[in-house]
Amino acid sequence: MECKFEISLNFMAGTFVKKGPKISIIIKLHYDNEDVINIQHVSSNAVKYNQEDVIKIHNVSSKAVKYEQEDVIKIHHVSSNAVKYDHEDVINIHVSSNAVKYDHEDVIKIHHVSSNAVKYDHEDVIYIHHVSSNAVKYDNEDVINIHHVSSNAVKYDHEDIMNIHHVSSNAVKYDHEDVMNIHYVSSNAVKYDHEDIINIQHVTSIAVKYDHEDVIKIHYVSSNAVKYNQDVMNINHVSSNSVKYDHEDVINIHHVTSNAVKYDHEDVMNIHCVIKCCQV
Repeated sequence: MECKFEISLNFMAGTFVKKGPKISIIIKLHYDNEDVINIQHVSSNAVKYNQEDVIKIHNVSSKAVKYEQEDVIKIHHVSSNAVKYDHEDVINIHVSSNAVKYDHEDVIKIHHVSSNAVKYDHEDVIYIHHVSSNAVKYDNEDVINIHHVSSNAVKYDHEDIMNIHHVSSNAVKYDHEDVMNIHYVSSNAVKYDHEDIINIQHVTSIAVKYDHEDVIKIHYVSSNAVKYNQDVMNINHVSSNSVKYDHEDVINIHHVTSNAVKYDHEDVMNIHCVIKCCQV
């Protein structure tokens, strides 16, 4: 964004005023340390945010959207390249395209993730539903619910609770979580380490490993080895790649259908209907 304005330099000598030259000033406005930023319909290259409190992006469908040091970011229906978030507490994404990564997040909600890797780091809560692809791995997590994740890798680090719904792409990985719930895991290995609660139901694929668990409930496990090393782990309908969560507080992913979803150091990110164009 550019702001252009002109000023005149006037000189006063006695009772006479001499008009000086006009000076055109163009100021490029960058957004840093902002309280609220609403962006809708971003569809082009990278959209970067630094030190923002609230950022709303709607309808981003093109290249990378990067966020750093944001409090609130709402992005829904991101269907293109990488969407990166840094320093956010809450992130809601309805992303269906490339990579969306989360690191150091308190709450991240991603809807409609169905494609490549979705990575989360330093999150408190991450829920993943319908994971149906490769291995689902949990380490040091408090609560993780994974439902219908069927695609590439979804990685979470240091998260308490992660909610991911309808991720159908690559691996979804969780590390350092307290509770992990995975429903319908039917694919590769589902590994849990250092978890408090893990419940697995309807696991029909490869090995499900748990270590150091107090309570383990597994229903309808019909495949390879199921190991628990946590207190309680809930896994339902995870049938795809690995699901890893590390250092996350809250992450909700729903219907992410594309590549990796990366978030770093974000407080709150809500992404709604990011599909095409860019409108500030």
